[in-house]
Amino acid sequence: MFLIRSGGAGRRASARGGAALLAAALTWLTIAILASSAACLGDVSIERLERRDAGRRVDSLGPCIPGEVQCNGTWVERCVPSGSEDPPRWTKIEDCYSEALCVEPGTCRPRTCQPREVRCSGPTPQRCRGDLTGWEDLTPCQSAAHCSPEVAACSALGGDAPCCLEVPCEPGELRCNSGDLQRCRSDQTDLDLVASCETAALCAASLGGCSGDVGDVGAGTDAGVCVCKAAACQPGETRCAGNILERCNQEQLGFELVEACASAPLCELGRARSPISCEPPACAAGAFDCTAEGVLRSCKEDRSAFDVVRACPGGAAFCNGGQGQCTATPCEPGQRACGGANVLVCRADQTGFEPSGEVCPTADLCLDDGAGNVTCLPPACPAGDVRCAGSQVQRCNAGRTDYVSIGSECLRDDLCSVERESCDFCVPSRRECTFDLRFSRTCAPDGDSFGPSTSCPLGCIAQTGACQSCNVGSYVCQNGLLSRCDDGFSFAPLGRGADCSGSTRVTCNGNSLQNTPCGFLGCNPSRNACNECVGQARVCDGVDAFRSCQPNGTFGASVDCQDGLLCTGQGQCVCTPNVPSCNDDQLLICNFAGNAIVAGTRCSGAGGNVLRTCVDGDVITNTCGSGSLCSAATGTDCPACLAGASTCSQAGQPLDCQAGELVARGPCDPGLTCEGSGLCRCEAASLRCEGDELLGCNTGRTAFAPAPACAGSVLRSCLAGVLSETECEDEAACEAAVGGVCGAP
Repeated sequence: MFLIRSGGAGRRASARGGAALLAAALTWLTIAILASSAACLGDVSIERLERRDAGRRVDSLGPCIPGEVQCNGTWVERCVPSGSEDPPRWTKIEDCYSEALCVEPGTCRPRTCQPREVRCSGPTPQRCRGDLTGWEDLTPCQSAAHCSPEVAACSALGGDAPCCLEVPCEPGELRCNSGDLQRCRSDQTDLDLVASCETAALCAASLGGCSGDVGDVGAGTDAGVCVCKAAACQPGETRCAGNILERCNQEQLGFELVEACASAPLCELGRARSPISCEPPACAAGAFDCTAEGVLRSCKEDRSAFDVVRACPGGAAFCNGGQGQCTATPCEPGQRACGGANVLVCRADQTGFEPSGEVCPTADLCLDDGAGNVTCLPPACPAGDVRCAGSQVQRCNAGRTDYVSIGSECLRDDLCSVERESCDFCVPSRRECTFDLRFSRTCAPDGDSFGPSTSCPLGCIAQTGACQSCNVGSYVCQNGLLSRCDDGFSFAPLGRGADCSGSTRVTCNGNSLQNTPCGFLGCNPSRNACNECVGQARVCDGVDAFRSCQPNGTFGASVDCQDGLLCTGQGQCVCTPNVPSCNDDQLLICNFAGNAIVAGTRCSGAGGNVLRTCVDGDVITNTCGSGSLCSAATGTDCPACLAGASTCSQAGQPLDCQAGELVARGPCDPGLTCEGSGLCRCEAASLRCEGDELLGCNTGRTAFAPAPACAGSVLRSCLAGVLSETECEDEAACEAAVGGVCGAP
């Protein structure tokens, strides 16, 4: 359903052109208009009044039979299968829009008018009744031409449509009055019928098709041609869009949703139902069933019926619709099973079991292990035997496998009666107190009732059933001092105004008794007051002090935490473990437990190479090359080397450590190179010439010394700083060499 609103409220004060006149006549409608009519209607907005809950499923409020229909408020509902193991449920299939229009056993009467629809009946404004069964007359207007169903025009007068206008309609003005297309007469006394459309919505959609000049009706001029727009569908017409079941809407402008069906074929079948609704699925998606002949069937994809899968060998007994398969024969030759108390054996044809002649005491005592073996168990108790298990009366169950409880548990063990197979009301001839301990009474000899009750003003003693003179542990106040009942018969003066009764502090306010619960902290009998604390409890007193619980249950004086510690949580003085701090130039550190500040070490870290020092109360941190360099540091900076150490530069220059810095020592002698820890070394067995002198690297590789000319049979010699080697015939020839020439062998 649609509601049409127009922005032409001020039309009577503006130029009365054709488009503005047409817009003013349409705003009363409660139906949809086509977009093509906007040129005639002017400033028009459309609100769709949605059909409520169409096709919505709701949980069944009770059992129903599939196919039944009923009225539920404004709705017609149909009982449909759930398609699963759930019970059938009611589904909303048609909204009558009014309880008065929903007629049992479940049909919608036609509406006389549409919700919120208004019209003019001659000079009388009318609005659709709330139950849609007829029209409600409002105060008549001066004339039919003064009656307006137009929302904008009525709003301009400060009211709702329909209303009476101060001035009549304009000559030739077109409007829809319900389904009637009307034109205002030239004398402005009434409106003439131009065309009767099937619905108000079709009338509204027709205005845009009116052609010709709007002239003086009745004066012989062309008054325009107006034809009702053809209906898009007919009342009661239905169709399926795939699996979506639709019916022609009330306005006949198109189709509206009825219900989304489980499949397209079920939608087509539903069109023939009355009232129309989806044909309930014949089966659940993926479901199987078995016929009486043992034929296994599966639900069709469209859920309209079953397809045959196969005929199960052995017939219906071997068809399993739940699992969608044919099952094997039920037993093997010689296999045994329980049939109640009877022990069964598989028939020769394996189609089932038959009695073997063996019978167990009860069916529950027949034990089948599931592998074809059956055992008769011995009974756990005699048939019908009764016993008391504490306060519960029990009887041997029908299967004789165990005892089961009879009725509710008795109030006490001594009230459980095997003879009566029930709970006694009371213990025969015993004197007892009532549950509220206000009366004493004696049980009758048969245990069925109590004799007359005796009132106990101060209570009844539960152990004996006798009235007590006072409640043990109770108090009274006399002149501001407490007296306590200790023996159940009298109050003993305590000589004080406060006392502890368990975890409750009892005090006197004059002669009035006051009880103050102390909670889990309890009441301290040494002070007869509630404890502030218990045990070793502590609390913080500010951020750097704490107070400890004393034996009398109160917190003691404030104690300062160690410098650098803060009080947190339950009065604990803590710091962050391993975090350094400074006291002037003294390095401190929080210990591993996080509960004390101790002297810190300058070097830390995994390798002991992190140098920490204090300068003006601040921690200065540097990372040294090694733990040894960190240990050798004297200030805030790491030394480059250790005292007495030497090394070589990248250029081979010997370096010595002086005051923590590496200083060049001077180059190595010719033929020597800097190695390792700054030592000048020559290559082992190397030779060199100084003029005509042959020199060789000494054993310590620290310098060159004169070297022998012969190395075996090889003659080595220097001439003007140039080394030459000659191979003599043998070593003797080399030893005999003169002037660099081998001698005779």
